[in-house]
Amino acid sequence: MTREGARNAVEAGVDSIEHGTSLDHETLALMANRGVYLVPTSAAQFGSLETAKGPERDQLEQRFEAFRKQLADARQLHVKIAAGYDASEADQQGKSIKVLMLVKLGFTPREVLRAATLVGEELMGMQKSIGSLEPGKFADLIAVEGDPLQDISALQHVTFVMKGGVRVR
Repeated sequence: MTREGARNAVEAGVDSIEHGTSLDHETLALMANRGVYLVPTSAAQFGSLETAKGPERDQLEQRFEAFRKQLADARQLHVKIAAGYDASEADQQGKSIKVLMLVKLGFTPREVLRAATLVGEELMGMQKSIGSLEPGKFADLIAVEGDPLQDISALQHVTFVMKGGVRVR
């Protein structure tokens, strides 16, 4: 989506902008003002950065750095950012890797966990039933080996899964 297209979408009243790799400061400020969410599905765009070589890698690194700066601007403007994910439900390992990309883009582990839970559920209008551990909400949770607030890669080491209050793993 072009910058103009994103701005037009925000002005038209969308709830969120997905990917959002070419947003300028003015559009981000408008998003913050109108409560429009940004869902940066960054791994879809930069997942091959580690393995790319030559000119392709140089180009990806430039785009990655520009996106990192854009996301820093969005965070400074208090744009609501939800963790995005472009893949099938079967690719759960890939999902954790995609969330880890947000740390490489400058987010703290705490910000990543909020984007992957509370903010995403708010965007979907489901914050009354999921997204946090509170009485009356679905008991969907995981336990991991390690402390994801210290090392976000702990999310790749799931030791326990509860869905609807029932242990499934």
